[in-house]
Amino acid sequence: MPAILKVLLAAGWLYTVATWIWGCVTLNVVLVHVGWSYDYTKKGAALISNVEWSLCVFMLVATYLSYIVIVLLLIAKKKVMTKKSHRQETSIFLQASFILLYMTVIVVTWHHAGSWLAETKTVDAVVHGIWILYSYCNPLLLLFLNRTFRMKVLHIIGKRKKVVGSTAMFTGTRTPRRTL
Repeated sequence: MPAILKVLLAAGWLYTVATWIWGCVTLNVVLVHVGWSYDYTKKGAALISNVEWSLCVFMLVATYLSYIVIVLLLIAKKKVMTKKSHRQETSIFLQASFILLYMTVIVVTWHHAGSWLAETKTVDAVVHGIWILYSYCNPLLLLFLNRTFRMKVLHIIGKRKKVVGSTAMFTGTRTPRRTL
């Protein structure tokens, strides 16, 4: 493992542990309606909130730039790609783009909903609902963008023919009889 990667992993681990210990010592979070929020009357809560926000935004940007680099590398090797693999890579990029956009909306909403909107139970419910719906993004996008996966799911629920690999085969429910 490269030294820079070890340093980054160690820094991330130290930040996580320090944040957890600092939160336990200062009790800088408070239960608000149905979720946790920073208690800005406590020492260090504003700093940790800003660091969390900065790291979230940085990681989202770094992730999307990685996706773009991967797509550019695939386009550079387009000569060896088949039409099917190009379509699959496009689907994966669309899925990654949607998930990244959705996560960006979640992070921005989570951190700034209180300053944009009145803090009511309805606003909290909507923000938490957005978080809950996020867990369904990957499976639903996989279902919509991946034909093989979609056919396997439809076969399981009994709506389509059986799929083996990427080849579809019709299957019957009865086995043929042997006659002597």
